[in-house]
Amino acid sequence: MLRRIPSLENGFQAPAIFDLAMVVEKEPKALESIKPILRDRRDVVLKRMKTHESALRETFAALEVLDYRRSYDECAALVRNAFA
Repeated sequence: MLRRIPSLENGFQAPAIFDLAMVVEKEPKALESIKPILRDRRDVVLKRMKTHESALRETFAALEVLDYRRSYDECAALVRNAFA
């Protein structure tokens, strides 16, 4: 998942929200290595999450996941906190 972060300028999609939320919750220390990237892309990602919320929710709902179960709202909150 952390490999996806550098390409955030190409669009932050629902799978990235899911992946980043899981990292924030399960391996928060992993974020230390990408703090500069999160800081640099913060505004772009948060704006995209706000302006494309409906489409992101729809795509998020269609994700096929195995063990990690969080709602879009739970994952979005974790992602926003990572960019805080």
